[in-house]
Amino acid sequence: MIVRRTRLLLAVALSTLGAAHAARADDGQQAVAIVAGRRGALAARLSEELRAAGLQIRVEALASDLSTDGFVIVIGDGDDPAIEVLSKRGNVTERVALVEAGGAADARVLRVTEIVRALALPGGGSAEPTNEGPSPDAGSIDPPAASAPGPAGSAAPRASLAPTAGRPPPLPPPPPLRADHAPAIFEAGVFAGLGVAAQGPSMSVDATVRFWPHERVGVGLLASLPVVGAQIGAAEGQATMRTFLFGAELDLAPVVRTESLGVVLSPGIGLAHVTFSAEAAEGYRARDDGVFAGLAYGRVEGRLRVTESFRLAAAALGGGAFPPVEVRFAGRPISTYAFAGGVSLGLLLEL
Repeated sequence: MIVRRTRLLLAVALSTLGAAHAARADDGQQAVAIVAGRRGALAARLSEELRAAGLQIRVEALASDLSTDGFVIVIGDGDDPAIEVLSKRGNVTERVALVEAGGAADARVLRVTEIVRALALPGGGSAEPTNEGPSPDAGSIDPPAASAPGPAGSAAPRASLAPTAGRPPPLPPPPPLRADHAPAIFEAGVFAGLGVAAQGPSMSVDATVRFWPHERVGVGLLASLPVVGAQIGAAEGQATMRTFLFGAELDLAPVVRTESLGVVLSPGIGLAHVTFSAEAAEGYRARDDGVFAGLAYGRVEGRLRVTESFRLAAAALGGGAFPPVEVRFAGRPISTYAFAGGVSLGLLLEL
């Protein structure tokens, strides 16, 4: 009876050790995070390559957002930034590789992918399949050769590698992938607009300033300055109507703004100053006039990324005046300004 119990306990212990060993083998891959800042396009390109290499990636806005140990890729500032590969363990962060700024972006992305794959994947990320697992007593990890070629026609960027004290112990699987987001930024834009109203077409120059404390929510200001006014004519004469608009907006981004294509929805409320420059027919006297009115409106803006900082944008605006502005010639109602609409094209700059 004692022998049977001993055999049973031994079998349970061996089963538990085997399960633990299998779990450690599955967790051999290290967590990898990309600190993108405002470099959304480059971060997206890196994410694609690293995931294709079999790595689990998440993108963070700032290094301070990182809560899990592992490898961290930090993209610097500028149009062709340097890219650092760091190892984070608790409160200690060490740089293990640096791909210098300049050169073709694709070459730098591939170089970082080689380095991180060699560091983070079990067995050093060998490109060829092997039946041998990673050596349990390996004391260091050899980074990929610095002379690895980049894409055809471009020189591979140089990478300086700092020695490592050894691979960190296996980590738990990383948390689910988070949506890319960027730190708080300012944004300014200039648009050429074509207005549409009951009185006729008009043209304007529109300017926007926005502050994005969150990737998907911001606040902004809109100013619309008339260049060509709408024409109103009657037997008593004619008048040119121009509308100055100043508005405050709540900006919402259904699509993450770091993507190549984006959409921004901007409900707003503003103050319109409608002016009239009159020319009287014979027998009548002309007098210029102006009146203020409130305006509730909404804008829809589509965006296309050109560079890291510049975007092309197309917008459509529609809204209603309160109270409506009645246009009278010699005391006779001619028209009513009650609705404002228009489309515009412009350029946006992230500051």
